Amino acid sequence: MPISLGTVFAFFIISTFGSVIGDKAIRYITPFKFFDLPYIMKHSSYEPVYISIGASVVVVAVAASYMLFTKKDIHAA
Repeated sequence: MPISLGTVFAFFIISTFGSVIGDKAIRYITPFKFFDLPYIMKHSSYEPVYISIGASVVVVAVAASYMLFTKKDIHAA
């Protein structure tokens, strides 16, 4: 729980910092900036680059968790 809360808070701080300085590259780092409401309303779709980044993160996370938990030595009763 502390790791997940810390991660979300860190991404929020990065997002806020990016908004203050006006850096567009921050959008690739933090998920808080992946979905831009004006773009969605204008094009009736999401930006494909951010969908692919999000999907890649999910695939890598699932693969990493699978490898991590298959190495655990947990015996079923």
